[in-house]
Parts: sequence; C-alpha cells; structure tokens
Amino acid sequence: MKTKSGEKRGYLRLNSVFPVKYQLIKTQTGESVWHQGFTGNVSDGGICLEFSDVDKEILALLDSPQEVRLNLRINIPAFGHPVSASAKVSWFKKEQDRFGHYAVGLRYDHITEKDRKKIMRFAYSKVLLPRLALGIIVILFLSAGIILYNNFRLSSDNKKLVKDMVNVLKDSSESKSELENIRKDKAGLDSRLRESESKIKAFDEQLKEKEEELKMIEEDNTEMLSEKEFEIQKLKLRIIEQGKDRAGLLEKMGDLGRKEETVSIKLNEIKEKKTILEKASFERMYQWVKLHQNPRTGLIISFEGDGGLSDQAFTYDQALSVIAFSYFKDYEPAKKILDFYKSRPEQKSGFYNGYYVSTGEASEFTVHSGPNLWLGIAVLQYTKFSQDNSYLPLAKNIARWIMKIQDEDSGKGLRGGPNTLWYSTEHNLDGFAFFSMLYKITQEDSYRDAGLSILFWLKANAYDSLDIPIKRGKGDATIATDTYAWSIASLGPQRLIDLGMDPEAIMRFAKDNCGVEVEFQRPDNGSVLVKGFDFARARHIARGGVISAEWTAQMALSYKLLSRYFAAKDDIEKELIYKNKAEEYLEELSKMIISSPSRTGQGQGCLPYASSDFVDTGHGWTTPKGENTGSLSATIYAILAYYGFNPLELSK
Repeated sequence: MKTKSGEKRGYLRLNSVFPVKYQLIKTQTGESVWHQGFTGNVSDGGICLEFSDVDKEILALLDSPQEVRLNLRINIPAFGHPVSASAKVSWFKKEQDRFGHYAVGLRYDHITEKDRKKIMRFAYSKVLLPRLALGIIVILFLSAGIILYNNFRLSSDNKKLVKDMVNVLKDSSESKSELENIRKDKAGLDSRLRESESKIKAFDEQLKEKEEELKMIEEDNTEMLSEKEFEIQKLKLRIIEQGKDRAGLLEKMGDLGRKEETVSIKLNEIKEKKTILEKASFERMYQWVKLHQNPRTGLIISFEGDGGLSDQAFTYDQALSVIAFSYFKDYEPAKKILDFYKSRPEQKSGFYNGYYVSTGEASEFTVHSGPNLWLGIAVLQYTKFSQDNSYLPLAKNIARWIMKIQDEDSGKGLRGGPNTLWYSTEHNLDGFAFFSMLYKITQEDSYRDAGLSILFWLKANAYDSLDIPIKRGKGDATIATDTYAWSIASLGPQRLIDLGMDPEAIMRFAKDNCGVEVEFQRPDNGSVLVKGFDFARARHIARGGVISAEWTAQMALSYKLLSRYFAAKDDIEKELIYKNKAEEYLEELSKMIISSPSRTGQGQGCLPYASSDFVDTGHGWTTPKGENTGSLSATIYAILAYYGFNPLELSK
C-alpha cells in the first residue's frame, strides 16, 4: 500500500508491546540481515519501531533515510503468523532518557489491506478494551448500586406497608372497642332512662290519686288534710328529683351520642384506609409467593426463616401455589410446578410429602393421600382456569392409585396413605372434592361414584356423633379445626343439611372449642392482641392458646361461604352476620402479617404458620422454629380467603 510522504500520522499507544523483526534494504548494496525490535505504537499508515544496541552502520543508514527501506515481520500475539510489510523511514531519533535506545518512525510503502486492518483492529482493541472494560465495570457497579438502592427502597416500602397495616388494624380494634363501650354505656343509660321515666309516670299517677283523695277530705279535718298535703308534697319532690335524674341521663346520652358520632367517623376513615392497605398487603403477599419460586425446579420454599426447613417444599404447599397462580391467571409459574411433578417417576404410585427446592430430590419419603389429593385438585383448578388439558393425565394417575386404596376398604373410605392404617376426615373431604371436580371435567362416572362412596363414609364415620359434630378421623374424636372449615368448603352448607348436619352449628362448635385470643409478639418487638383458631385449644390452655394462621384463614373463608349461601336464600340478616365474621377474622389475621426476613422476599408481607414457634400442634407435628418464619400455606390460604375463592370447588 502506498502512502503520501507528507501524511500526518498519530500513533495509538498500546498498553503492551509486541516483537517486530526488521531488515534494512540498502538502495545500493541490497538486503542486510534481520534484526529484532519491537513496537508499542501503531497507526493506520505505519508503526513506531524501537530497538537497542545496534551497530554504527545501521545508525548511519537510518540517519540517511532516503537511502534505506525496511522489510518488516510484525509478530502480533493474537495472530497465527507474522504480518509482512515494507516501510520507509519518516524520522529517526535517539531516546534521551534511555541509554542506547532508538525509535524510528516508519511509513508503510507496501502492506495488504487485510493485514493493515488486522493490525489496527488489534491496536484499537488493546487501547479501547481496557477503557471499555473499565466502563463496563463502572456501569456494573452503578447498576448494582441502583439495584441495591431499589431493593432497599422496595424492602423499606414493603416493611412500611406491613407496619402501617398493623397500626391501622390496632387503631381499628381500639376504635371498635371504644365504640362498643360507648354503645354499652348508652344501652345502660337508656335502661336507666326508661326506669326513670317509668318512676315519674308512677309518681304522677300516685300524685293524681293523692290529689283526688285530698278533695274528698272534709275541710275541718285538718290533721288528715295536713297528712295528705305532706304526701302530695313528698311525691312532687320525688317527681322533681326523678326529673333532674332524667335530665342528667339525657345529657349523658347526648354526650355519648356525640362521642359515638366522632368515633364512628374516625372508624369510617380508618376503614377506608384499612381497605386500601389491606388490598395492597394481600397483593404483595402474593408477590412474596412468586418471588420464592426456584427457577430450576419450579418448587417454592414452604417455610422462610426456619433453617431446618430452609430447602423444603411440601407437596400440599406446592398444590396451594398452583391454585393461587391459576386463580390469578399466572399460568407459567403454575406449569413449572406441575411440570416438576409430571416428570417424577413416582407419579403413578403417589408423590412424596416433600422435596428439596434446590435439587428436586425427595426430602420426606412418606406418601400420604391428602397432599396427593390436593395436587390433583390443583391440576383441576389449573385446567378449569387455563382450559389447558395437558396435565389431566397427572390428575387421573392420582385418581387411579387413590381409588385402589379406596377399594381396599369395605366402607370405601380413604386411608391416610398406601402404607398407613389410620383414616383422616380431612383426607376424605379432600377426596370427595377431588373426585367431584374430576367428574365435572371428565364426566366419567367412576369418579362420581368414588366421590359418593366417600360421602357415605363421612356420614358413617365422621358425622356420627352427637357430642362432637365432626370427628378428626375414623374412631378419632379429637377436635381439628380444619375438618370443620373444610366440611363447609368441600361439601357445602346445603349438602351438610341434606346429611342431617347443621352448618351453622358446625361453625359455632369450632368457634366455641377452638377459638382463642392471644398476645402475638411481633418480630419488631411490638405485640398485638389477636383472635383466631387454635390447633388444639385444650393442649395450649397453659400458654393462653396458639393461633394457626392457616386454619384461621380457612375458617374466615368458610364464614364467607356461609354468607353466600344465606345470600342465595335471601336471608339478609345471616348473610351479614357471616360476612362480618369473615371480615373480622381476616382483620385479626392481618395483624399477624410479618415482613419477609430474606433478601429474596424483599420485605414483602407474609404470614407465620402460627402465633408461637416450635410448639406441638396436637396433631402429630410441631410449628416451625423462628418468630420471623413465613409460611407458604398460611400466606396462600389467607390470600384465597381474602378474595373469597374456594379451592375445593370448581368456579362456575
């Protein structure tokens, strides 16, 4: 390639050097031997060649550049072979600060375009890449800083929401209590006022009688006249006193009325604020669920905060997650969970109760009917919402082995699992719901018959006691709150009535025997009084009770279902009674919302499994450790209760 002798060159200084072999071509005598140099500066038209310790002959030639040309072999490390070129000398100088070191400015007079571009690409990469890398590092640091800041702000906002929600609920409880006391006082005053008015009326009647009697007394009977006049004056004084008492009562009633109005206005303002915060809280609780899905296995951690359970995903909890995702039409995360179970080799013999979130390996090698039935229910809810039938074979596989267990029992009930001897009312309620739903989707009679057989078993074994409306299982009279709530959700009020059961009595029994009020110690060192439902109240009397967040949510949902039932019957009074009860327990449950303790959770709200950690539930397991442990099942069931969605029934 030819270059103009007057071309101005600007060299790119590289952050490293590479070797260059050069050969002087004398105009008169021809080529000389090859010598070793190097370059750390290149340009589009040539290079700056540097070398040391050369003989005087070469120096003399370079001092007369018009008499010499150079052949070059430029060895660039990134290239597989050296680049060949020839060049003329543009300038030559000795480096003043480096003894015996020389620099020669060379201008190509021949080099292929391809090689020239390769050299320049390499040069630019050597110069620009460090700057680019530094820029990328700076950008990454800035991005990380922005992400950390946003996460911190998001976490702070979420924690503030939880705190605001709890404070509003405290204010609501205090205002409701104050309003209730005012109304009690008003009722007491009203009773006293009626009593006072009754006395005044009686005294008025007595006064009239005395005045008539006075008229009948002879004028000369001064003694009787004086006595009667004294009685009349006495009655008049009593009437005056009662009048004053009545006036005082009316004044107090007026004061209480004004106070009632003030508190009512305040309560309405709190209610408006609570409605907004409650909606935001439950929306973020749903986000907490989504954030914890493992991208590889699709599973979601069941408990956040208990180190011993930090990698556990229980099948029941995963089923609830699928149901929640399906309800919110988030089908992709639902499919990830279902894909995990669909890929498991044990799907035809029963899934294990638990798996490790990170690896997908079984963490609990126990197979129970209940979790599998719930997984089947989850498949059916997903199918109903998404209209995607691709997971129906999974539900049918579950039905197939569950029906084998059913066939092993003469009463067609479901045992706790293939390797258990006990029978659970809860599992049979799950089974009835599952087979009823599967029949609605497939219209296969075998599923309808399986469900009806379970219904007969429930009638014979769970609803056969006068003292305890619902037994925990066959031959087991232990009280379990979830069997009461799920009786409403699985069978429905009307079917219970048809079975000779009273759904209202069932809920009253659960309230009377499982309802508790406890002081819940919040992780922020505060405490709040909460009403809810215990796992086994008799067992926890000494500690004042233990609230199960999940079972309380189930009861709140069942109250909503009763409210809807009576609304359909046009029984407005009972509709409102059960609607208010549902709202009451959801409000109580909201007092237990805690901020997620993990970085993944970003401070989102969630619910603990119970009001106390590491206590015996009385049903074969203990609550998780840690006062700040979030529970997947409790959080999801509270979300379902808030939105009024019954997971044990296909939506119409």
